[in-house]
Amino acid sequence: MAQVLLLNLPVAPALVSEGVFDRVSAFAKRIKASVNYTDNMGQDLGIIAPSVTFDPTELQPVLSVKLDATRPHIKWLKGVSDAIDLYVDHNDGNGFVLLGRLMRNEYIDVTNLAADKIIDEWHYKAIYVIGNTQVGQYSAVVDIMVKKQ
Repeated sequence: MAQVLLLNLPVAPALVSEGVFDRVSAFAKRIKASVNYTDNMGQDLGIIAPSVTFDPTELQPVLSVKLDATRPHIKWLKGVSDAIDLYVDHNDGNGFVLLGRLMRNEYIDVTNLAADKIIDEWHYKAIYVIGNTQVGQYSAVVDIMVKKQ
């Protein structure tokens, strides 16, 4: 027969009264209003957020491409952008052409292989879009071999 140990737990602490976040915000405002207050103090106390610098000219998407039932499936991280402009070179002599402005973070290219080809190499690149403006740098070009179904 196993022994059962019962623990004597202390009484639970009293519940915090309503408005705790309002009180904390008011307290932080009082601290910030102090004559001796500095930004370093605020950072140490965790009452001001660290400064974040954002330079859209440094943004560059990273594309990955794999076959999904013989179709190129392209994925990327959207990050802070609103969309990407995705370009493709179907190796048809037209060079890179815009496939579209894509809001989601993946795309399956359903373009058919040229009638005279059984296998071909397609190339993709993209650039981020914020608002209606392309920002940053083009991604590295990614390649994939596509076969006729």
